[in-house]
Amino acid sequence: MKLARWVSARAPQQAAQSTEFSLQLTDLERGASIQQVFDFEMSNHPLGFYRVASGKLTFDDCASGRNEVIDLDFILEFTADSAAYSVAQDSRVKQAAQIVQASKAVEKDHPWA
Repeated sequence: MKLARWVSARAPQQAAQSTEFSLQLTDLERGASIQQVFDFEMSNHPLGFYRVASGKLTFDDCASGRNEVIDLDFILEFTADSAAYSVAQDSRVKQAAQIVQASKAVEKDHPWA
């Protein structure tokens, strides 16, 4: 992942903040999914859509035997529309964020974790 110059992030398994980093993901079976949560930090920005990060997902497709690459863009909208940011959080995102918060609490209480 490569962050926009005005963005910082703390990703799981990422000890230091950096503008560019890689994550090693677990092996997946075809049709399976994985969730990854990132904490993005940024200052206020003019209203509109902005790319906060870009990335590449690289994987070996065992069915085809090929190495595949998917380009990723992380786009956020900065808005003054209270209806847009008052929408209930997606339940999958909420659950993943709660797991991350619980893990951070354990790490804080038990530095060896």
